[in-house]
Amino acid sequence: MSVHESRASQAPTDLERRRFLSWLTGVISGVIGVLLVVPLVGSFLGPAFTRKEELWPAIGPEDEITPTPKAFKFRYRETDGWRQTVVRRTVYALRDGPKILVLSNICTHLGCGVRWEPGKELYVCPCHNGFFSRTGEVASGPPPAPLERYRYRIRNGIVQVLVG
Repeated sequence: MSVHESRASQAPTDLERRRFLSWLTGVISGVIGVLLVVPLVGSFLGPAFTRKEELWPAIGPEDEITPTPKAFKFRYRETDGWRQTVVRRTVYALRDGPKILVLSNICTHLGCGVRWEPGKELYVCPCHNGFFSRTGEVASGPPPAPLERYRYRIRNGIVQVLVG
């Protein structure tokens, strides 16, 4: 057997081995790629499919709410990914007939805090002279919309508001 004949008989085996190793490398690379991409895609798309939990912090007892607006301060924990923060808010609550109104204390003009002025019977925004009626409607000034109303519920005599 000559040298050329031995190489010729080995050539297809080497070519098949190289083809197999090339295919195996491609398969391993594909598996590694999938193992890396699936968690990344899950971390980006996961929050879109998770239902956000409703937060109902308590603002105070139902019997403290009168026809005159009263400020109630409350706080709750807000989770954004892995970060948790404590949010502090103030709302005004009042009885309006059989209903309770829970109003934000944030002016709809530029986000300043409003306060109830009993002598004027108005909520007053000190930043740009915005005025709101007892029920939160714009009375005068630059605010473009009424004060935000919060949804509320009463559990065991305690008023809770929906936030978030």
